[in-house]
Amino acid sequence: MAEYKTEQKKLLLEFLEKNQDSSYTIDEITDELKARGASVGKSTVYRLMTKLVEEKRVRRQLSETSRKSIYRIVIDDHCHNHLHLQCQRFCILTKKRRTSFCAR
Repeated sequence: MAEYKTEQKKLLLEFLEKNQDSSYTIDEITDELKARGASVGKSTVYRLMTKLVEEKRVRRQLSETSRKSIYRIVIDDHCHNHLHLQCQRFCILTKKRRTSFCAR
């Protein structure tokens, strides 16, 4: 089956690659893409993220602070050989939770 390369998917992957040390909820991703001028809806982001998880290009896990899933991009295969730690901090400037993954 052919893979469709939509503008939304391109923008989503660019955003995730630029923010590879952070993880985001679907709502946060949608808000960030809209803030950058993208015409994208929450259902589109959810569908694209589900597909990227199936392709093992994105990792999904349950947030420690809520019942929502958080997502982050998988940059290369080295992630399968070691443990990732999840550090949470609150950004004073944006008043938002940010989750970072310590890769090494």
